Parts: sequence; structure tokens; C-alpha cells
Amino acid sequence: MPPVVKQDADRVAWNESAFREVNERMRALALELDRTAEFVCECASVSCADHVAVPVDDYDRTREHGRRFVVIAGHQQPDFEMVVERRDGWVVVEKTGHAGTIASLHDPRAA
Repeated sequence: MPPVVKQDADRVAWNESAFREVNERMRALALELDRTAEFVCECASVSCADHVAVPVDDYDRTREHGRRFVVIAGHQQPDFEMVVERRDGWVVVEKTGHAGTIASLHDPRAA
């Protein structure tokens, strides 16, 4: 697990939003090839390069909410997010407060 470093809400939301954009591209490829994809952990740690296998349907359900992200279990940051769903090895977190606002504003699916 990457080291837990106290981070401000802006950095947390920006980091996770960047990983979410990478995963949107991986999702598109997975749809062409299969129904499960190796997604980049969308946690706030800039040093995290971990991947997690998530069915595309589960990823899409998570992405219906602009404040939600797929992260490896244990990578969540309780100061800025809450766990809303637990799976085998990964969780869905929802950004709260200012971090949630930033995440929603930078949601690539919002238009």
C-alpha cells in the first residue's frame, strides 16, 4: 500500500480525477475485448501505480456518480471520502465536501 500522506482536498480530487480519465480509456478498450478490465487504482496517492480487476459493469455503475471512484481496499482517505461499497480487494469511495465538488466538476462523463 502506498504511504498515507495527509493531503488537502484539492490535491486528492485532482489526483483521483486524473486516474479516472485513464480508466475511462481502459474501459473503452475493455468493452471491445472483454467484460473485465485492469483499472488503475483511482486513489489519491501520486505514488500508487496499482491495478485492480473490475468488471466493466461494476465500473460503469460506479461512474454513474461523479463523486465516486474505484480504489484498492485500504487506499481510501477518510478525511475526504467515505466507502459506499466493498468488493473483494477493492472499494468504491465517494468524495465528500470540497473534494466531492472538485471531483464532480472534473467528471469526464458529465456533459
